[in-house]
Amino acid sequence: MSSQPAEERSETLWEFCLRVYAAPGVAPACLELQETHDVDVPLLLFSAWIALVGVRMTPDQAHLARSWVVEWQHQVVKVLRSLRTRLKTGPAPAPSGPTETFRTTIKRVELEAEKLELETLETQAAVWRAEADRRVAPSENLVTMFSAITGQPIVSTLQIPSLSVIAAASAG
Repeated sequence: MSSQPAEERSETLWEFCLRVYAAPGVAPACLELQETHDVDVPLLLFSAWIALVGVRMTPDQAHLARSWVVEWQHQVVKVLRSLRTRLKTGPAPAPSGPTETFRTTIKRVELEAEKLELETLETQAAVWRAEADRRVAPSENLVTMFSAITGQPIVSTLQIPSLSVIAAASAG
């Protein structure tokens, strides 16, 4: 992985998320944060990406970024995820071959919904990127965003092991 900032690599937020999510240990770490702390994973990954383009998020910016997508996350992404998860065990005729194909379609739509969320975040944060002047460690923004999403103040990614995994993968 490159040690260049995302801006120098011309890496979009979507490309960054795909790269980081594919890193060893990140997918289970994201799932753990999502299930245990009700974390919006795209929002969390956004905070790491924006650090690599030189933006140190303030708590106010973290809350603002969350406000841009929170309704989409609750009314679209979570609904799709809930439906997809429910189809693993029922109702009849699920689970079955045909319903697994349907479930896979829902998973693809859920991923597209998360991509739209990421595009919104990237577009809205353009002004922050224009004002960026230095590289920031992703762990700093991950701490800020985690605290904004969960209301649980933390001072280090070391306090939440799954955040440490994401921070390491994000730093490239």
